[in-house]
Amino acid sequence: MATRRRGAASLDDLKARLGYNEPTAPSADEPTQQSEVEGEATAVRMPGDGSAVPPAASAGGAPAPAYVPPSDDAGIFDEDYSQAVAEEETFNYDPHQTDKDIKPPASKTFMATLLACAATLILGLVVGVVGTANNTSRALENATTADAGTVLDAVRPVASRLGLLNADLSAMPAESTYVAGFEDRLRGEYTGQDLPVVDPALIASAKTLMVFNDVLGRQLIEYAVATSYLASTVERHLRSTSADTDEIGSLQAASADATNYGIAIEFETLLGRFQSFIENAEENPFTPIAAERVTYENLVMVIEGEGDEQREFYTVTTATGDTINVLIHDLVLMPTEQLLPPVSSENALDRYLARAGQIKELLTQVTAMQTELQSQLEDISDNQIYFTF
Repeated sequence: MATRRRGAASLDDLKARLGYNEPTAPSADEPTQQSEVEGEATAVRMPGDGSAVPPAASAGGAPAPAYVPPSDDAGIFDEDYSQAVAEEETFNYDPHQTDKDIKPPASKTFMATLLACAATLILGLVVGVVGTANNTSRALENATTADAGTVLDAVRPVASRLGLLNADLSAMPAESTYVAGFEDRLRGEYTGQDLPVVDPALIASAKTLMVFNDVLGRQLIEYAVATSYLASTVERHLRSTSADTDEIGSLQAASADATNYGIAIEFETLLGRFQSFIENAEENPFTPIAAERVTYENLVMVIEGEGDEQREFYTVTTATGDTINVLIHDLVLMPTEQLLPPVSSENALDRYLARAGQIKELLTQVTAMQTELQSQLEDISDNQIYFTF
């Protein structure tokens, strides 16, 4: 193993530092080398099993005393070797490397790497969550902006038509008198399929705008309902007006007639008949006298005769166009409305005026709503479109 090779190198280095040189193995015919240290023979440790060889006999043949190695030197190599191996295994020590080259234990390096990976993972998760939330927020803002633009494109033509209609009808006093132009303008705007109404499907398609801007969503719903209600009100008005055309025409003609009407009655003849009836009812039964409808322009009194023969007259015109003088007490004036055909307390013209006034009021409210609605839609649709991934 690599550890053992590095341990052997450490042992050799240690031996070199201690000044120990291994002797070569002696041949068969060479005597064992001897050395003396401070006058005493020492045994030379031979290679192999590391056992000490006893010193050779002296030149005289007398055997040398047996050599006992000192206890301090007996395990010096084994102790140093074991320590070097332990240090090598623990610190991966190399005697030739500098302090800068010494690295920390592998266990500490692995733990630091593990902590760095964990920190990087957590940071990545945090950045990912924040980025996802930010991306989602921008996507919702982009969807709201797109919905506002779609709704605005649909609302603008409806609002434009209703604005022009309101301006035209405001100049017509249809709530006080019949105006043919009022009917024509309504009929031209609300006849056919292209009605000035916000399509309810538009609201269903603008889900993001409706959910994330509840105030504007309510305004859009109210405006759509108002345009639909206005359209249905106008359609009912047009149907009712068409059914009451004849009655409205006669009432309108009568109300527009500036002629002064009156009734001419011969009161002297009437009184004479009444007097005869009082005196003898059986011989002179009472019968009403006829009256005549007349017209006049300016009532100017005309005086004829003098004294007891003086008479005062008004000059009027009969139904046949003849001009006659009627005694001032024989003329009864008639208001125009009393000459109209009998109608209910609420006639067709009254109903027409009420419907026309309601339509004008509704139209004013709707145009006020659309002004605020368009302003808010324009503000949102002009928002910046954000990049998303």
